[in-house]
Amino acid sequence: MTTSGAHATAYFKEVIREQQVWTISDAGGFPAPYGSDGIRSMPFWSLSSRAERIISAVEAYLCQLRKSRDPSQRLANKVVARP
Repeated sequence: MTTSGAHATAYFKEVIREQQVWTISDAGGFPAPYGSDGIRSMPFWSLSSRAERIISAVEAYLCQLRKSRDPSQRLANKVVARP
């Protein structure tokens, strides 16, 4: 199995188990980066810890959050879907 295949498998197992997905936002809204195909996509994570890790590791998200009035709110209400 490829690394991306393993990540996808973990994602779906965690979403089924947790029954929720997470995204991030700041005062400016939700990130929607361009993919390699030139189309925007909204990122979701299967666990809050995964979203927090991305916030800490990806410079673009760090820059976005630095502009936020209240960065402590970045995951406060980010459960965006429940089946």
